[in-house]
Amino acid sequence: MKYMILAVCLVAFLLQGCGGTPPPPEPPKAEAPKDKTPDEYYAMLKGSFTDPGAWLALPEETVLAAIPAAVEGLKKEAGGAETENKNAAKKRLADEMVITARDLRDKEKWACVKGVCALRTQLTPDTSQTEKLLARAEQILSRPKITVQGFMDVGSQLLIILECKNLKTGETQTYRISEGEDFGDNLRLSRIIGNREAIEILDKTTKDTWEVSGPTGIPAPAPVAAPAPPPPAPEPGKKTIKPKKD
Repeated sequence: MKYMILAVCLVAFLLQGCGGTPPPPEPPKAEAPKDKTPDEYYAMLKGSFTDPGAWLALPEETVLAAIPAAVEGLKKEAGGAETENKNAAKKRLADEMVITARDLRDKEKWACVKGVCALRTQLTPDTSQTEKLLARAEQILSRPKITVQGFMDVGSQLLIILECKNLKTGETQTYRISEGEDFGDNLRLSRIIGNREAIEILDKTTKDTWEVSGPTGIPAPAPVAAPAPPPPAPEPGKKTIKPKKD
């Protein structure tokens, strides 16, 4: 009898456990954040730095000084997790920068070319389309800074007074040279352009030439008036009547 009571109690306990309160449901899983579209990524990347088109009117030194901050701004937005849409936007902007760099090269805005090439390295490791542009920009930007201080007539010789600053060493030297004369680090004043409006410099190492404007605020010499033509000779057999003096 005792064993029968224990068996009944055990069965009742098991039945109660099976019909007990079910466990609470699991909380819903958080949805993954929705990815930006390629256009949204493109706008975000392009908005992280100043458009190089705005650099055109700025002095060369200002553009060169602004490049590091622009690169850092793009680096922050271009970094982080990679997604298909983000990579598509980066490729689109990188392709546009190749066209921009070539256009700036045609305008001879070499500091801007350098800036665009530097920005593009934050979008893609492939520099095959811009490495020659960057090398050319670096070469031209490393030229010495030449300023025409004035012109000096010494007898029949015209001397040009130049100030030449070596950008690598920071040293500045002044030269008084004539057309065709060598100076500085393998440079030559190849010719005077116009009425002392500018000069042409030749780098004998690279064979590059470039123009340097003449000094501002110094008037060019006035042109010498041509002598008056002599009076016509009298015709044969015809007397020349001289005017009477008062």
